[in-house]
Order: sequence, then structure tokens, then C-alpha cells
Amino acid sequence: MAGGRRRAGRARARRAERPLVHRRARPRAARRRRARRRPARPPRGHRAADVPAGARAERARARARAHRVGRRRARVPLRVRRAARDEQRERSPRAARRRRGARARAGGARRAARSGARAVAHARGVEARRARAELDRGVGRPAQARLRARRGRRHVAARRRARAGGARARAGVAGARAVDPGGGVARRSGGGAGRGRRARADREGRQRAAARPRPRRRRRDRARARRRARAAEVPGAARGAAALAGGALGRYAARGVGSPTSVTRRGSVSSSTAPVPGPDPVRDPLAPAATRGGARRSRSAHGIEDLVELLRSDAELGGRFSRWRVSPERAAEVADWPSALDPRIVELFRARGVERPYAHQARAIAAALAGRDVLVTTPTASGKTLCYTAPVLQSLVQSRGRARSMWLFPTKALSQDQSANLNRSIEALCSTNQLGEPWHSFTYDGDTSPSIRRTLRERGQVVLTNPWMLHTGILPHHPKWADLFRNLETIVIDEVHTLAGVFGSNVAGVLRRLVRIAAHYGASPRFLLSSATLHDPLGHARALTGRAPELVERDGSPSGARHFAVYNPPLLNAVAGLRANALEEARRLASRVCGPQHQTIFFVNRRTAVEVLTRYLKEAAAELGLRPEEVRGYRGGYLPDLRREIEQGLRSGAVKVVVSTNALELGIDIGALDVAVLVGYPGSQASFWQRAGRVGRRSRASLTVLIARSDPLDQYLATHPEYLFEAPRERTALDPDNLVSLAEQLKCAAFELPFREQADGAVRGFGDSPQVPAILDYLAEESQLLQKRERTWYWIADAYPAHHVSLSGNEPDNVLVLDAETDKAIGEIDREGSLTAVHDGAIYQVEGRTWKIERFDYANRRAYAREVDTDYYTEAETDTDLRVLRLEQCAARARDYAVFRGEVHVTTQATVFKKVRFYTRENVGAGEIHLPAEEIDTESFALVLEEDVAQRLELDGATWHGLGMLVRRVAPLYLRCQPQDLGLSAQIRSAHFARPSLFLYDRMHGGAGLSSVVFRAHRELLGAALDVVRACPCRDGCPACVGPVVEVGPLGKAGAMRVLEHLVEGDGPREADVGLYDPPGDAPREP
Repeated sequence: MAGGRRRAGRARARRAERPLVHRRARPRAARRRRARRRPARPPRGHRAADVPAGARAERARARARAHRVGRRRARVPLRVRRAARDEQRERSPRAARRRRGARARAGGARRAARSGARAVAHARGVEARRARAELDRGVGRPAQARLRARRGRRHVAARRRARAGGARARAGVAGARAVDPGGGVARRSGGGAGRGRRARADREGRQRAAARPRPRRRRRDRARARRRARAAEVPGAARGAAALAGGALGRYAARGVGSPTSVTRRGSVSSSTAPVPGPDPVRDPLAPAATRGGARRSRSAHGIEDLVELLRSDAELGGRFSRWRVSPERAAEVADWPSALDPRIVELFRARGVERPYAHQARAIAAALAGRDVLVTTPTASGKTLCYTAPVLQSLVQSRGRARSMWLFPTKALSQDQSANLNRSIEALCSTNQLGEPWHSFTYDGDTSPSIRRTLRERGQVVLTNPWMLHTGILPHHPKWADLFRNLETIVIDEVHTLAGVFGSNVAGVLRRLVRIAAHYGASPRFLLSSATLHDPLGHARALTGRAPELVERDGSPSGARHFAVYNPPLLNAVAGLRANALEEARRLASRVCGPQHQTIFFVNRRTAVEVLTRYLKEAAAELGLRPEEVRGYRGGYLPDLRREIEQGLRSGAVKVVVSTNALELGIDIGALDVAVLVGYPGSQASFWQRAGRVGRRSRASLTVLIARSDPLDQYLATHPEYLFEAPRERTALDPDNLVSLAEQLKCAAFELPFREQADGAVRGFGDSPQVPAILDYLAEESQLLQKRERTWYWIADAYPAHHVSLSGNEPDNVLVLDAETDKAIGEIDREGSLTAVHDGAIYQVEGRTWKIERFDYANRRAYAREVDTDYYTEAETDTDLRVLRLEQCAARARDYAVFRGEVHVTTQATVFKKVRFYTRENVGAGEIHLPAEEIDTESFALVLEEDVAQRLELDGATWHGLGMLVRRVAPLYLRCQPQDLGLSAQIRSAHFARPSLFLYDRMHGGAGLSSVVFRAHRELLGAALDVVRACPCRDGCPACVGPVVEVGPLGKAGAMRVLEHLVEGDGPREADVGLYDPPGDAPREP
């Protein structure tokens, strides 16, 4: 009893402290809340006696529920509600003002303005808006601060009065008014009192609302304006009838209650007790439907299956899909955990939801625990990470934390992503089991701070890094990492299929250096490899590591239904074979596949295309039901903070659409995307499946669309889509014994540890190449970098070789793009790409923002840009000159043609650039480029035709060049590369061979081994080129085969077909002497 009196006394004290206006407003506000929740009264003239008993009971129950809800809300102390409101206002005053303004604008006048014949708004709602506007204009900021709380409470009450009044007005209008044929509202006899007063208040309220200056319209206002514009196209009578049917009378129809009044389609009102049918969403454009709420809500109900059906039945785009393929849902194939795996690790994975591993995971873990090297080649999202995580944790548990492991990833982003997942596993394992001191895993890259680097060297059980940091930061400083190398048990390499070409050849040398240093400290680590599907996975792994691992390739993971489609843009000119631009078609397809309820990723093959398409989609975001900030671009060259922000947005779902190059192709965790659109074939089957694997994770249905460009390779796949689903044919180019890369890696290895010659003259510990002793002798005698004493080579130079050796084959430096006004970095680009991307006058783009390069400091690798608002972007053109240096291999068909492989010297010069307008792609200008030429010595494939054969086939220069372009673009079908990885030089009369010659060379210094693959597979390559020409529907040539008619001439396609048929028919060439086509006596050989 005493407690109750104390509580009552405190309540009275609080009420006494409350301002008078609040004490008076509270009972009235409670009554108004109850009145607002009370169902609308029936029209005047139809009282309770006319309403069925069921409806009266329903109203009574609704009033009782509203009363109970009001009492529960009233129990919350006012000071608690005021404190919460003040805290929210202080946290975001601008947001609070926007929300209050939006709610106030939703009062009676705005509700009445939606339709001419809907409810009459209550005048007090308009007066409240007017009073607030006058207060905002006339009262100073101090007064506003004092009156803000009272003003907000009064406006809440005014809005509730306006809503209640508007509901009563709509009910009165339904029973007392009719719609005249002109679309207006005519008064009927027998109307209730007060209608004239409400009509005058409505007119005055509309005039005042129109006189008030409107703020800047937001997205919701634009959507509402579009709905009003659609409503304006409907006759006034139909508009009024639809408003009445969907408004006051619609409530009766929804409940199934007989309505006293029904509205006919011709605009008259008839009295009847029949139920009013609901509006027809197909025939009535103003009928309430699921699409109400703007584009965002209307596009939020499409699942993947619905989206596929919509695309297949689309009147405009449905006919452009040349192929559809569905991979059905696949159940998981599971197995038991290997018995050798520690039970604590098994419990860890079970606690994280992995009750039993997939079959391929169990097999890979068992092989790794048995001490064997393992290669896992299963598709993306099949759980390859578990295959090497479990063995590493097992080695840590068995050694009580003494074992060490090194994980290599091709990119920094991937290593940081995997580090977070591994740290969670290690922390969970250490926290649930008493395993002594906590274990650590760290990412070691260029962004790692010096303090963490010291901790990593001393106490890091797992080191996650990339080949570049291993090459320059760890191996040359191996004495500092002695503890790591002494206890190194496992080397994990992820995404092995990316280690190809010059980069892969150099990484093979780095791995040989790594194993050599580990053996120096007494360790013999095993390799755990993971990769996408390859043509010869064991051969690739053997060339990379020098070992033969156990192969695990049968996938046991589940998969949802996967839909694949090939979209071929329409022909704009059937005679010329010209098709619509792929980027424009991607923009058009985005209007169907993008939405707020699923995430879509667009893959393009060029950085410029990323920026162009991102700009297109940001400008069309409202039409897609998205906000502009939900559309992002992603590519190499963005600053690290920006890339991390975009990746986090993809994981959280804040980013709905992303446009990317191959930067998001690898296994970075970017959440569960739903739709992937590939704008052009990525160049290899492995890349295609990596990109397709970005969607449909976690057994969800997915859609992948390949948009075919006007390119021979894309058009070949448009007519032969089965190639994508067959076993891989591409041969991976990897040559660890390449003289250039081998010599560079031997210099780095000699700096780290001396080389010793065995009794038989061989050098052990650096692969099986017989050229190692000769290269070491050359470095000692000619380059003066080594000194040989007592059968041992020592490094004697002052240079630090690793910093001067690039793994990618180019100079190890990038060009930094800076803001000319603030000197703030806005991006970076590799040196080779800078010649065509950041020259003077170039347009540099970052997520749709355009910057014009004002000055390019080539010597210091700096480009200075200024942000501009332009309607065009730039594309550069280059000129190439090629000279033969040495021929190494030859095959010929007698008195017909021959193929060669050898070394060439290539000079590339950026000459001019053109300005291309957005959307229309018209050329609006051009300019010259003044930059130094790029010179490289590389490997090349050469096709040489006999002169009499060329004359018989009526070969000319334009046809020969078009044939070369076709072969270069089709080459990725048979070797893992991009078309731009191969350079082309078509010479109608070569200075070296004095015959028509076609050169396909590696566009990397020293070569990437691609020319060797082309030499071996040139017959299949020529056959695929012939298939493309035969299947192309053009008459004389087009970009999809040999090139446009203006470039190859009216007889270019027919001439190229004759040459290809001649080369493909008959037997293949046989091995011949490289001096078969020596230069004539009066034409000296190039040096």
C-alpha cells in the first residue's frame, strides 16, 4: 500500500512539472488516437440498421482493440518518450526535419491532390502546413530551438485530425456525390450538413498549398508525379470512378460486405446492395495493384525463376537470346570426416554448420593428412577452402603451435578476405580447447604496418601473402624469417589457374626459391593447391611446382538451378553484318535484370567499359528501382579504401549492382549474388566459369547471361554455345625454363643462397632445367654479378636484384593519377596501360566521374587530372613494327605454306586518340599522342604463305590483315589468354621471308609461351576461324568475322574463306629446317 502511494505521489509530481500545454494536449491526443484507429463511419443516410450484424460486431472488436493498444502505449512515461525523441533529433537533426516535413506534406491537401474525385481534405491539415511554413520563415533560429518540441507535438496532432477528417469526408463523398460525365464532382440532393464548408476549405487549402514554394522533389515525389501523369491519360469520369471504387467503397468490397452504393464504368452511381467488385488491375490503370509504391516496389517481387520467364517471353528482348540452358539442381554428395583428423577440429566445423564434408573435401583432407601434395580442381563455391584449412589446423594442433604454414593468393584482396575467415577458425579452436598460447595468422603485404611485421615473423603460425611480397619481401630477407622456414610444413596456393604466361613462369621460379630456402633450414613442406577446371591440371601443377600432386576433381557440393543464356545483339545492317553495341545492349538488359531485391554483377573486359556502363546505370537508377549509390564500379586502379568499401557493400547487400573487370572474378567473398551479365566472352573457359560462379552460391538459383559482341570469338560462341559446357580445350602457357625468366630468377636465388655444382656438373635445387649451369656461368663471366670459386657461385654485386625483377614481365612500376588541384591520389594504372589511358587530353574515369588528364609526367610516373563534366570518353590507337631476330622451330607443307616459332623485336607507338560520345558512340574529335615508343624482345608465331599460292588465292593486303585479326581473336579458344595478350603483324611481303607473313607474338618482354602453344595448335585454330566465317550471316565482311567492309574491302570475306579452306584442307605441315626461307642474297637478315 505504501509503495502504491509513493508511486502515485511521484506521478503527480511529474505531472506538475510538465508544461501546461502538454497536460492539456495529452487527453485530447489520446482521444484523437482512438478516433483515428476507429473504422470510418458509413455514408450519411445509411446508419447502423442498414449495416449487417457481422459488420457491426467487427467494428466493436476493432474499437476494443484500439482502446487496448492506446492504454498500453499510455503506460510508457512521457519523459521516456520525450527523451527518446530528443535523442533521435540530436542524432540526426536534418533527417528528423526531413521526416517531419514528409509526414506533414502527407496531410489533407496532399492526399486530396492525388485525384480530382477522391476525398476532400480536412482544412486543418492545410492550416497546419501553412503555420509551419510561416514559422520556418518568420521565426529566428533561437525561437525555433525553443518551440521545436511543442511544434512537433502540435503538428502530430494536426496530422491525425486531418487523417480522421479526410476519412469522414471520403465516406460522406461516397454516399452524397456522383461523378458527372465531365469528370467533376456534382452535388446530389439529400446531402449531409457541412459538405459546403468542407468543399470551401478544400479549395482554399489547395490554393494555399499551390502558393507555397515547393522544395526539391525527391525520388518518392518523382514516382508520385509519374503516377499522376499516367492518371491524366485516363478520362475524368473513369478517373473519378476508379478513385471512389478504390477508396471508400473499396473497403466494403474487400470485406465482402454489401455496399449501399456502386459506381458504374460509365460514371453514374447506382444504389444497390450487391457487392462492389474489386478493381481490375489489367483494365483499370488506377486500380490498386502490387506495383503501387514506385519502381522500387514494383521490381521487388521477381525471383530468378520469374526473371527467366520474363526474359524468355519479353516482346523486345526475348528473340535475341540465341541459346538457353539449365543446369538442374544437384544434391550434395557427403562423406565421413577422415579418421586421422583431430576430433576438436571436427567439432569446430560442426559448430560452424559443416556436419559432414563433401566427398571431394574428405578425399583432399585425407590425402593431405597422409603427407601428399594435393591439387583440387572443382568449380567455384564448392568449398575448396576447407580442403586446405583442415590440414593446416591439424598440423597446428599436433605440433602445439610450432608448425608454420604459408598461404599464397594472386591478389591482396583475396588474401585479406581469407585471413578474416581463418582468424575466426583459429580463435574458436583456441577458445574452446586449452591449447596453450593463442595462435595467430596475419596478412603480409604492402599495407602491413612495421609493428605487425615484427609480430608476424616471431609468432605468426600462418602467413597469408601474395607472390610479389614473397618475391621481394620474404625470400631476400630469409634470415629474419628463419623460424618460419625452419618449421614450414604446408604451402597453400589458391587460384592456380591464374598462374600462367610470363607471370606464371616467374612464380614457378619464386616457388623453386622458396623450396630451396626451406631445405636450407631443414624443412620439406608439402603443396596444397586449388584451381578452376583446366585442360591438363597435373601438367600445369608439375610445371609450376616441380612435383606431381594427387588430383581431386570430382565435385560433391550441392548446387541450385543454374540458368545460362547467350544474348546476341540485333543486326543493325544485315548486309554489313553490323550488330548493336554490347554496352548499349547491357544497359537495355539492365532494365530487366536489375532490382532492389537481388544483386547483379556486370563483367566487362576493359577498364573504360567499367566506367561507361557504371555511368549509364547510375543515371538510370531511378528507372531500375534503385538509388544511385546502390550502383558501383569496381576495377584495378581504384584506391584500396574504395575497393574495401565496395566489397563490404556487396557483402551487406547495400550495393545492388556492380560493374567490374576480372578484379572480382577470383574467390573474394562478396556475398551471394543472383545475376551475372558477361559483356563479352572473358577469353577462357576458366574465366567464364569463375565469373558464372560468382552467382548462385549457397544452393540458390542463379542466372548467367553472356552478351556476344561483334567479335569473331563471341559470335563463334553464339552459334556454338556447347563449347562452354564441354571439357576444357585451352592449353595453359607456362614455361618455367624460359631463358629470360629463368635468368632473372637465378639472379635472385644467387643473392639469397650460393649455388654449388655437383660432381657430375649439374646444379641441384632449382628444377630440372639443364640450362642452369650455363646461365650461372654467363652471369659470372659476362654480367659480373656472380663469382665462381671452388665449384660455387657467389653473389658479388651491390644491386638488390628482386626489386628490379618484375613477375609480370614488365617494368615494376605503376603510374599514379593525381588531382591537379589537391595532389590527392584518385587512381593508379600500370605503365604499359598508361600510354593509352592517361596521355595528355585523355579522359580518366572513376565510378562514372570524369577527369581530364592535363599533364602526363612519363619519367616520374605521374599523371595530373582535373575533374570535368564531359559527354565523351577517349580511345587511343597504336602503330606496331616487327623484326625477326632468330628462328627456333619450323614445320612446312611442301610448296604450300610453313609455320615458324622464334624471337622478334617489336616496337609499339601510341599515335592518336579519338573522342567518343557517350550513348551514341559518335566520333566527336581526335588528337595526337606524343610519348616514347615501347620496345620489347619477345617470342612469336609466324605463318608464311608461298608466293604462287598467294597469287592463286588472289590474296591482297586488306584480306591478309582481316584474316590475321580473325585468327588472333579466335586464339583464346585453344590457349588460356586474352586476345590482347597476343600482338598481330600482318605483312603482305615480309622483309625477312620475302613472302606473305602473319605474326602472332607475345605482348610481354621475353615471351609468355603463348607462341609455342599457337605453333602446336595452329591447325585447330585455323579450323575454328573457318567455322566463324562460314557461320557469319554478313555478305562481304563485318566486325564479327574478318572486319568491316571499309577495312577489308568488298572481297575480303570471300578471300579470307578461300585462304582458310586451303590451309585447313589436306595434311598438316611436317617438321622442317628453320633455314627453309632464308632471306634472298640482296636482302640482308635483320640483326
